[in-house]
Amino acid sequence: MHTPMKKTFFNVWRVGLIGVFLLAILVYLPSLMGASVWDDDDLLTGKATGGGTLAGAFMNPFLGHYFRPLTSASFVVDSSYGDITPFFFHQTNILLHGLTSVLICWLVLSITQKRLAGLLAGVFFALQPVQVGAVAWIGGRTDVLSAFFLAAFLATLVHYYRSTKYVWLIVSAIALLLAALTKEQAMAMLPAVPISVFVFGKGKWQEVFKVCVPFVFTVFGFASLWILYAPEFKTSPFELLHSARLALLTLSEYGIALFVPTRASEMTFTVENFQNTLWVLCGLAILAGVVFTCRILLKNHRPVVWLILCGILVYLPISNFPPVPSFVTAPYRVAETGTCFACVLGIAGAYAISKRKYVLGIALAANLTSGAVVTWWAIHQWLTPHSIFQSVAMTDPRFMVGQGNYSHVLNMESRAIEALPYTDRLLSWLFGTDKWFQVIHNRQEAALTPQVKHRLLSNSGVPDPVLLGWFLGCHASTLTNLKRDDEALEVTKDALMFGPLDPRMNYGYGQMILSTHRSEALRHWEIAMSMSPNYSACAISLAHERLKDGLTSDAIELLEPALGRNPWNCSGWMDLARAKMKIHKYSEALDALDKAEHGIFPNKPQIESLRSQIRSLKNRS
Repeated sequence: MHTPMKKTFFNVWRVGLIGVFLLAILVYLPSLMGASVWDDDDLLTGKATGGGTLAGAFMNPFLGHYFRPLTSASFVVDSSYGDITPFFFHQTNILLHGLTSVLICWLVLSITQKRLAGLLAGVFFALQPVQVGAVAWIGGRTDVLSAFFLAAFLATLVHYYRSTKYVWLIVSAIALLLAALTKEQAMAMLPAVPISVFVFGKGKWQEVFKVCVPFVFTVFGFASLWILYAPEFKTSPFELLHSARLALLTLSEYGIALFVPTRASEMTFTVENFQNTLWVLCGLAILAGVVFTCRILLKNHRPVVWLILCGILVYLPISNFPPVPSFVTAPYRVAETGTCFACVLGIAGAYAISKRKYVLGIALAANLTSGAVVTWWAIHQWLTPHSIFQSVAMTDPRFMVGQGNYSHVLNMESRAIEALPYTDRLLSWLFGTDKWFQVIHNRQEAALTPQVKHRLLSNSGVPDPVLLGWFLGCHASTLTNLKRDDEALEVTKDALMFGPLDPRMNYGYGQMILSTHRSEALRHWEIAMSMSPNYSACAISLAHERLKDGLTSDAIELLEPALGRNPWNCSGWMDLARAKMKIHKYSEALDALDKAEHGIFPNKPQIESLRSQIRSLKNRS
């Protein structure tokens, strides 16, 4: 009698899925030790996500500008068990990346019915360099979470046609809604739904209406929440020829990041390195290549064309052709397109192996190998503010935010002499002359010529004089550290002119004049605090002065919430310890010193000296 063989759970496919998941996790393990970078402090403390509550996540704009409530909510959930420790936030990003890699495998298996194609697609995605900023940076949560939901949307949509169970279509509609609430550009994928009927279905219009019904609720739900809670939608100037040129330059930049990834492509955040006309031609060549490939594949490989179309749809909102401010072209912004790109590469890889297409196989192997090397290198650049700011500053010398942040890091490390060329060179480029200081000082606001406004536009998406003011403040800080106080003061005055209502400008000006006009400096700090009550750096500085004036209670009132938002400020914890010591709360003072030791740039001799004083007073009492 024939005994039927028992099916084993760990078959080749499932073992492969586990392998892809583990590969995606293992590659990113170094990022678990990563520090907070850029917006991360505000995300960890809840300042940028609606105050750290789920209701606030939906009712307040993400980072003050975007309608991304689900992204905010994910940080609220992380904060509920991880406090403000970066480790747990990195952990969530990595797990999302691993799960998305598995969804990619399932999607391609559903499309091709070939396990090898599915597993290869998962590997390509796991090692794709454009995912690094999304996964290794806490602030990349927007893109890593959106990529997850978009992969779920595509996988369940295709699975609906394979299973004919309507529940999968409903799940797909929910996944698209969640993706849109994570990052609004996901709604651009809607046309993929009716088109899928002509690729995977029977190609009849009756079926189009049936498939689209659940997605009507997706649109209605998103539109309702947008009307209720979305911030004011901002657009940037639109001129057809200029926008088309910019879109082609952006396509060149992203095309390099996807097709031939390099270290430079991973750390280039603007199109300023791609201004040569040759890059316009390169963009046209990529566009023509995509159209030609789709035309060749349209007859016999429609699912692949559909995947390419999905990638194009989700790419369009960040292509710089629509009049939306997205001119900072960081690689992670194309992470969602990367999901579709990985699927296409996985299918092509399986085809090359089965049909022995050696040239194609070599090209794909080169892409995978270079991608893996660049990914591993880039992950390590995102571990500390110094490493990421240095990499971006070196690669993208005209990116104002990158240059300003790196100069700040160098100043913090007492390397002001190295910081000065970075800010000076960019200001010379911005104003078209190395005599930029005279231009600003003599012409005041008239210094913002059309050329200067255009160059500010390329950094921020809209002409932003406040950004210029902030950058001038960075330059002034460097001059101060070089003991060029008179120059620093003049530059700071100019910075305040461009951002009179910017709390950073008022804080920076106060820092400049503190030693000579203390009362005026404190007034500007108070102005900054009135405009931004959660401005931690200003609160800590103001508390230091309050402590010197003997206003201990005022100092504590400023320090405790500020250090809750910025727990890595060593000097702030030391001031809190001094304040607690003055009111005889010695145990709390010692706890503050313990936290000071774990801050950035701790002054250990001073900490030990202060600890000895507190212990002595505690023993006497």
